[in-house]
Amino acid sequence: MTRGRSAAVTALAVIVFLVFSYGTGYMLLPERDDYGCTWDTFLSEDRNSIDVIVSGSSLAYCDVIPAVIWEKTGITSYVMAGPEQTIPISYYYLREACRTQRPTALFLEATGMFYKQYQDYTKVNIGYMPWGLNRLRATFEAAESSELPGLLFPLYDYHSRFFTAAPSEIKARLLRDSPDRLAGYTLLNKAQDPGKTIYRKFAADDENYRRNLSYIKSLAKFCAGRDIDLYLYIAPTRKLIPEDMLQRLKQDAANIDGINFIDFSDPKFNFGFDDSADWYDSLHLNVSGAEKFSSFLAGYMSDDLGITAGGKGDVRLWQSRADYIARQEIGK
Repeated sequence: MTRGRSAAVTALAVIVFLVFSYGTGYMLLPERDDYGCTWDTFLSEDRNSIDVIVSGSSLAYCDVIPAVIWEKTGITSYVMAGPEQTIPISYYYLREACRTQRPTALFLEATGMFYKQYQDYTKVNIGYMPWGLNRLRATFEAAESSELPGLLFPLYDYHSRFFTAAPSEIKARLLRDSPDRLAGYTLLNKAQDPGKTIYRKFAADDENYRRNLSYIKSLAKFCAGRDIDLYLYIAPTRKLIPEDMLQRLKQDAANIDGINFIDFSDPKFNFGFDDSADWYDSLHLNVSGAEKFSSFLAGYMSDDLGITAGGKGDVRLWQSRADYIARQEIGK
């Protein structure tokens, strides 16, 4: 065998191994229908049918109900977020989401500006992203080194599921083509008193804050080039960002062209929350509270921000989503 032919055979073997490794690892990924990272169902949405994309952490996917926004305004939205999602990962989520959708607005819940560089869910936040440049860049820029083998070769993390994953689960994952009935929202239907309002504790890290700010600037530039309005917002919660940190964020956001900042934790906003019925815990709203916030957000988008419905969504799909939410009750 000539040297050139030997090199070609070796290269082909490497390619076959990589394809097998990634493809098998992808098949063995556990299904993920809630608590963020719902890329399979997001990609089932009709192309260019979403007007608004919401991203961030659980403060996005537990508090924003796209079906309520649609029912109030006709605006279609999707929550493409992840647990404790850091700003760099959110940046690549939003870039990736815009590969199949052409939203007129992006909403990024900005509490992640104060997270540590690496939180606890890098593996799922990046691991469920579609394979491509945005996933690769998120892997090398926003993942700790210990997670790199599994993110580059999913089989490394999920090989044990060869023996535990049910064939029906794998088949459902491969053949799934139906959209998520909650459009990225995670439904929480238990209630407890959130307690008094307190300030949340974050690990002070000026270097990481400045790193996060650079990604926000890149996101603003990305949006400007596509005529997308970018909104940084703070979710309503009983664990507030310390005032000095919040004021720094507001000032920095004001100095970036193309950024609109909204602090929904400000007492000037009245969502009509009932402490006995509308909270899942001190950070997150349950479905009752999320309905109230989403109803307010719908009006705010339409009346205050001038966001309009693109009219491209499947009416039957969105009506089924609204009907499903209307049937939900706390504790059931």
